[in-house]
Amino acid sequence: PPTTEWPLHVRCYQLHGGTKSKVRAVLHAHSPTLVAFSLAKDPSQQVPDPTVLLHTCGLTVALAPYALPGSEKLADSIEGAAKTGANCIIMQNHGVLTLGADMTEAYSRFVALEFLADALGQATTLAQRGYPIKQIPEDIRNKLLKYKTHKHREANGEPDPKRQKTSRVPSPLHSDVEDNTILVTAEEKYARGELIRFVRRAYNQCLITASSGSFSCRVKDQPHFVITPSTVTSSDRGKLSHSELVLVEQHAEGQIHYRGALPSRAVHIHDAIYRQRPDISAILIAQPASALAFCITGAPFHSQGIPESYVVLGDVVHLPFESVTNPQQIAAGFSGTRSCVFIDNYGACVCGPSLLKAFDRLEVLETMSRVHLLAWQRGEPQLMNDEQVKELEHA
Repeated sequence: PPTTEWPLHVRCYQLHGGTKSKVRAVLHAHSPTLVAFSLAKDPSQQVPDPTVLLHTCGLTVALAPYALPGSEKLADSIEGAAKTGANCIIMQNHGVLTLGADMTEAYSRFVALEFLADALGQATTLAQRGYPIKQIPEDIRNKLLKYKTHKHREANGEPDPKRQKTSRVPSPLHSDVEDNTILVTAEEKYARGELIRFVRRAYNQCLITASSGSFSCRVKDQPHFVITPSTVTSSDRGKLSHSELVLVEQHAEGQIHYRGALPSRAVHIHDAIYRQRPDISAILIAQPASALAFCITGAPFHSQGIPESYVVLGDVVHLPFESVTNPQQIAAGFSGTRSCVFIDNYGACVCGPSLLKAFDRLEVLETMSRVHLLAWQRGEPQLMNDEQVKELEHA
């Protein structure tokens, strides 16, 4: 027999019926953080606000009032919420429901919403200490929701598919229909293999989601780097293959050409950092929940909590959200030997002389973000003083 919740699935498909329907998959779950939101008594706390993060701005979230599970009344409640145009629905005192063109999209929305809710929940600790949660300005938000337009793609560094032919260069990687052979150098093959390994590792450790995160690494002895593809054209991050990665060639005067699929929208951020820091061989942009709490509040992060944190991370600063459209500003944030920055309402960006070193920094940054949030719950944290830091630096 089908699930007892079949009436709400049927109602969603009936509401979005037709062969051209954009809803062909429905996901219903009871994830801990989203269920916690559904239990909130304060109406303003029942629905996660997707406008606090760039990668969740495409989510539209509505609340469906409580009704008996499996009942037609619950299906009516879901229908009412779906008619607002929502693709994510918080079911009061129950759970969550997401809609998508296929199950991959529905699942991606569910995971993005769960990560968002987790980050918002953790950010409450910082908000209570005087660092309120910040939304992306409405004018910028409206542009983001029109990301498929030419102007939006240029503003966010995303290549326009209509101009892909002029952005590409002849390459053995770009095979035609009759020849599926992909020829790569040994150095590029190694870079692709290592990048896939760390993308999967980050995915398995919940440092990135199916639709978030942008990783890259240089190709040894070449003015190129390999980067994860745009989520517009790729499968989810947990299933990326070597062939889906994109080779980016760096040319004079800031020009780049890419081979293969559409690169991540953050490709120009990676390019700018590599140009400024020849010592850097890997860049990771991610949105893990605890680090996001600092990104959406602007609360200062102090790596001087424990010696290991300070040694691995060094000085960590915040960059404004507007820097997302100004790659040179983000690159400037990595001046000197700085290796970690928070970009407000966007995520954490770390770099290193190797993928392993960059990944180590990302792990430590997320872990220490969680540690600081827990410490704040017990009062103001005790940090290492200047004398102790100097002693550590000279040890």
